[in-house]
Amino acid sequence: MFKRIISFILISLFILPTHSVLAAPTATPSPKSDITEQRRAIEQHALYDGTAEQSICDALGTAGVAGGAAGPLYFLGDSIGGDVKLAGFEESASTKGFSTKMNIGPTRSISAKGALGVSSSSGLEAVATDTDYIKSSSVIVVELGTNVEANFSGQFDLLMAALQNVNKTARYYVLDIASGANATGAKDGSYAAANKVIYQKANQYSYQVISRFKLAYPSGDAQTFGPLTDPKYSFDTGAGIAFDSDGSTALRDLIIEALQNTPPPPASVTTAPTTGSATAPSDARQKLLAIKNIGGPSRVDAIMNHLDWYQEAGRQGDVPWQMLVGTHFREGLHYDNPSNGQGAFQLYSLYVAGQKFPPGAISKEEWVRQAVLAASELKSKVTTKPSPINVGKKLTKDSYDSNLIKDVMFAYNGKGEKVSAVGLRVATELNFSPPQNYLFEGSAYVMNFYDAKRDGMEQCAADGCGSTNKSANPGAYLLYEALAGVTGSAPSTGGSAACGSKVSTGTTGSVDGNLLISIASAEIGVKEGSARMLEYTNGSNFAWCASFVSWVYKQAGQPFSGGSGNAKWLIPGVSGLLSYIQSRGEFHTVGDGYIPSAGDIVIFKENGASHTGLVEKADANGFSTIEGNASNQVKRNNYTYTYKNLTGFGKL
Repeated sequence: MFKRIISFILISLFILPTHSVLAAPTATPSPKSDITEQRRAIEQHALYDGTAEQSICDALGTAGVAGGAAGPLYFLGDSIGGDVKLAGFEESASTKGFSTKMNIGPTRSISAKGALGVSSSSGLEAVATDTDYIKSSSVIVVELGTNVEANFSGQFDLLMAALQNVNKTARYYVLDIASGANATGAKDGSYAAANKVIYQKANQYSYQVISRFKLAYPSGDAQTFGPLTDPKYSFDTGAGIAFDSDGSTALRDLIIEALQNTPPPPASVTTAPTTGSATAPSDARQKLLAIKNIGGPSRVDAIMNHLDWYQEAGRQGDVPWQMLVGTHFREGLHYDNPSNGQGAFQLYSLYVAGQKFPPGAISKEEWVRQAVLAASELKSKVTTKPSPINVGKKLTKDSYDSNLIKDVMFAYNGKGEKVSAVGLRVATELNFSPPQNYLFEGSAYVMNFYDAKRDGMEQCAADGCGSTNKSANPGAYLLYEALAGVTGSAPSTGGSAACGSKVSTGTTGSVDGNLLISIASAEIGVKEGSARMLEYTNGSNFAWCASFVSWVYKQAGQPFSGGSGNAKWLIPGVSGLLSYIQSRGEFHTVGDGYIPSAGDIVIFKENGASHTGLVEKADANGFSTIEGNASNQVKRNNYTYTYKNLTGFGKL
């Protein structure tokens, strides 16, 4: 620890002007006691950290292909950035094609050099010094605000204006704040206030937030700064601000992953819209009018004149009210009950269940009641049929995860087999990878006219999807985006995204084990004989444990190729699956000391009968699985390595 602090102080004391190379310091380091006090003071003020709830490469389930040099990267930070630097950020960025300049100032704030005088400049002074490098940068990362200062909001405006006056075209990223519960800023509310500023100004300055807070507290709320219990990474026991080395390394990796895609990739934290706000952006009407085929001023004015209806329904239903606007538009934009009896939001599931909405005029109260029913339907889609990258997430009125918003809208329209097949085909054509994770990106209901590649998307022509046509209406997400203040959150649809080498997921093969388990776990509870179970078997009705494994691999974008007939992805028998593993991967028989990884295929055999499933997690004492056709359903089970019927584990 002492050596790490010495290195950090030496580096930060000798940051040289633009384009200079770090020189060896000539000054004598301070005594250990002084360094400890410096570090403690740094940690009292530092408050930033960054993460996406799911790393980009893990979310894509694929190793990206480097798209050439990524260009100059400028990183402006304080001691938290210094820890990331010590964790090897520059070296990691270099492997991804970035040439990096890190201007780090311990105890620095936006407006001040730091109480201890160890920073060569304030944040604003650093921008003035580094103007030439900033001007040439393709990516700019800001990690400041960690050291509390008066009027953080005003100082932050000055900083972003200074940066964007120099470079308006770079991709901007800002890290939010995290700390332990004992930190002064956590106790007095300074950190919560600063985080709110960071999130609320993301749209104004077009940057993406990387959440250190969510890295530390995956279930917490960055803007309320709580709850601060059981952090994933340890904070120092003194000031409670700096991460331990594991946390700094995780933060380094998170930032690198977020920078690798151009434009900014689909992350759980993108730009911060005003989803929880009771008001729309001041230019909302202009943005709506700019949407292709929106229907002209009369349609837009109808929406604008009923914003308070949507907002009330969003509050009552606990969903972003802007989602209700987008969904309502796609369902016909009715402020009465249309003649088909399904209500203003076309609540088909309730209609077939016997609930009717008599045609004719309705009151605001009745419309809001129906909108709240629609909100409930939207929320239910999160748990019934989420895409693999959205498993385990929750939808609330404050949600602004673009992947989740799009996925839920897609599910509201219906995720039937034929509709999903259209979404898969379009997502594949658009080069989303793996396309199974991004069916919503191929949905005309959600994304039509979003960009040049989605101008008139293919869609099902009618319920049942007997035929398809080209959609003439804008996607629901476009209206959500216009009213929520989201900017530039679409993922790259080209092949230039650079995720670098594959992130380790606990597997040694080419398949992302964590993605497999994410898909499999969403199926727990599916019963034998159900329509969903028949998807695993391609419509056949037979013992289906191996079929379930085959189906999960197909959904993860890694279909088997050993099947017969039209379903090459389907290996319906355990013996055939074992042979497939042995010919293409590796198989570990029980007793050889092998500890399986997430996504490994487990093989059982008892009295000539075989069974299989997927390993969910494992340690030296045993392992858990997710299995199809276990007690006639998809089920989680637990085993020890001494289980008498255990044969071994396969890895592809």
